[in-house]
Amino acid sequence: MQVSKKLLVATLTSLFMITACGGGSSGSSSSADNSGNGSGDGSGSGDSGNGSGGNNTITDSQITDQGWISGLDKMVDMVWPYGDSQVGAPVYLIKQNTSSNTSKILKGTAATTTENAEDFTELKSFTGTYVAAIEAYRFIDANGQPDRLIYTCDNSTSPAEIRIYKESDMAATPASLPLNTYYQLNSTIHRKKINICESLSIGGASTSTSGFEVTLYAGGTGTDSAATVSQFHIAKAVLSYNINATGELNTAVSGGSPTFIYQLSTYSYHVKAMHAVNANSVVVAYTAPVPGENRVRLIRQWASPLDLIISTQNKFDGTTSLWQVADMHVWTKSANDTRVYMTSPGGGTFAISFDQTALSKNGDHTFTTGDAQHCGDVITGFRSPTASPKLWCQDSTDKAELLEFTAPDLPVL
Repeated sequence: MQVSKKLLVATLTSLFMITACGGGSSGSSSSADNSGNGSGDGSGSGDSGNGSGGNNTITDSQITDQGWISGLDKMVDMVWPYGDSQVGAPVYLIKQNTSSNTSKILKGTAATTTENAEDFTELKSFTGTYVAAIEAYRFIDANGQPDRLIYTCDNSTSPAEIRIYKESDMAATPASLPLNTYYQLNSTIHRKKINICESLSIGGASTSTSGFEVTLYAGGTGTDSAATVSQFHIAKAVLSYNINATGELNTAVSGGSPTFIYQLSTYSYHVKAMHAVNANSVVVAYTAPVPGENRVRLIRQWASPLDLIISTQNKFDGTTSLWQVADMHVWTKSANDTRVYMTSPGGGTFAISFDQTALSKNGDHTFTTGDAQHCGDVITGFRSPTASPKLWCQDSTDKAELLEFTAPDLPVL
């Protein structure tokens, strides 16, 4: 049986180096290997100290915020930190309010068998609604204490930037990486850039005694000076963090110019959602309006793409129409079973399973029972191989709530 509980939420240029920027007023690769600087294999508990100690009596199993304003607040993006513990890790959320023209980064933690849930609290507030996506990575600092880097898409500049904060010092000036690159075609220098960053996703991470390195994918709309129409770009950045560095955050974060690995013309295609699969591949859901097709494609940096679905059917409601995919989450259960869970703004979850080794599709399924059928705008969850990971999504029947449930299997498998 699917395990379920609701979480009530309301507030649920330098081309080749990282630079510091003023704040707004979003080795080998392994999703679980954080030994020395991370959280381990995901089987342990998260950060300690959320108030329950050894008390096994749970009195609060919901994350609550009484400040949610129906009709004005919007969950824009949500993330469970990459490679973090499956039990006790927090969930981070970007919430926007169009009336007050503000954005907030929020953090909350679900209940465990021994600890009460922690209400969502504000980590940082911004004037404007330009913070559009979020990622997070847990590490152990030079003093042996857990901390997390928080990565956001910031669309207040052109090109857009990845801005990087340290949770233990959110007031500090963030490091930033402009999402653009220059390249030569024949004898002409051209530029690709993302102006509206819409998605961030970590595809891989590796650790060392001095810190860690993450492979981060950004997706968004921008331009290519060699093209006549705008493009949806997918850019890959490899960013390192030195836990022994002192001073401004940009002295600890380093990385080169992002590599633009793929693009789709916005004239012919409308990208709806993107998520990293590993350090060398991502999945995108998009539409091709002229033939009236809904598509999901695996994009690999050094190989041909693999289409996982091309259909005129809207998989959320069964009609012949173009779908609206609100968000996407990828969980790799095993090398032969990678799951892509996609949500609909109006409610619903459609999932695809594929085999990364054989490069073949295992099957797909639209969920019509359980919590998955009610998932709305945002979805996130555990990413590493495990028998039964947790997922979180917005409840489409009550926008102020999250649903927490065990990732459902696809009946076709």
